[in-house]
Amino acid sequence: MFDPPNPLLDAARALHPPIGASADRIEPERQLPPSLVDEMAAAVTPIVRRPGPMNMARRLGFDPPAKEARMAAAEQYAGRVDAFAAQRTRWRGGRRGDRWTPILAEQARDDPHRPLDANLQALASYIDPADLVIDVGGGAGRVCLPLALRCRDVVNVDPAPAMQAAFEQSAHDAGITNVRFVQGSWPSDPPITGDVVLATQVTYFVRDIVPFIQQLDAAARRRVIIGIWSVPPPVQGEAIFELLFGGPFVRPPGHRELLPVLWDLGILPDVRVLPMPMRRTFAWPPQPTCEQMVEWAVRYIFSLGAVTESDARAKITAHYDALFMQDVDGYGPRWRTDVREMLITWEPRR
Repeated sequence: MFDPPNPLLDAARALHPPIGASADRIEPERQLPPSLVDEMAAAVTPIVRRPGPMNMARRLGFDPPAKEARMAAAEQYAGRVDAFAAQRTRWRGGRRGDRWTPILAEQARDDPHRPLDANLQALASYIDPADLVIDVGGGAGRVCLPLALRCRDVVNVDPAPAMQAAFEQSAHDAGITNVRFVQGSWPSDPPITGDVVLATQVTYFVRDIVPFIQQLDAAARRRVIIGIWSVPPPVQGEAIFELLFGGPFVRPPGHRELLPVLWDLGILPDVRVLPMPMRRTFAWPPQPTCEQMVEWAVRYIFSLGAVTESDARAKITAHYDALFMQDVDGYGPRWRTDVREMLITWEPRR
């Protein structure tokens, strides 16, 4: 097989002496030219800062960059959150409101006793029976209620009243009593601590990401877990949003923006890509017929922005084939099928 030229690899081979040889025995003609040394240094910098075990970072003596460098990644992150929030405000005709409507909160519920899929099994593998788990932004309990069946206690910290109602109803219906809901934002006041602190599908909406991460780290006695999709769920269905509200669609921050913030804080997490791709989000549940899909889309879009139901129905119906598809689950929006969930996790710093 033909290998294309790789000057960095060739240079590394040239620089490495035979086993047992002294470094001062490298022949003069095998010394690196200054330009190639500079190129290797530039290439190595991002490699050193790729995610890895936290204890390895300590052994390597990793030092976080200066405050000015840390602020750059955090400011870029905040800019993406601001742009996404401004888009949602524009959809509402300038009116602000709680994005977690009762419609979405009810749709966010799921059976806590359901068999765990492969992704949730991976998350549950980090939980011990004696753990107190804090779920930051746990919403209606899709994740933390199944975990409550496998640990000592769960505390769900979430600011949305609609989510509290859905969470408490789900827990009651499932007979789960080792859970409680704290209505509030994160960082919490007073601080809450637990063995494992997790935040799944939350960071897309967090503007002040640095204090958010810092309290995740401070609150956890054993492990921090951030769950995130390779394409943020709010992006799914963007063609429908552009049709009804105009475009282009502004995406919230994802893992590409989050990881540099963590690295700049001196946190080198493990990144675990989970096996199951995204099939549906609770915002777009599959529908059994085309007509029911249209009605759900109209209802959902109407809850998001300043549109009339008749106008939304007419536009969605006219572009139905371009917007929706049928699969084994029913009808739903056309979207990417290669979207994967990731767990970004580390041991808290002490």
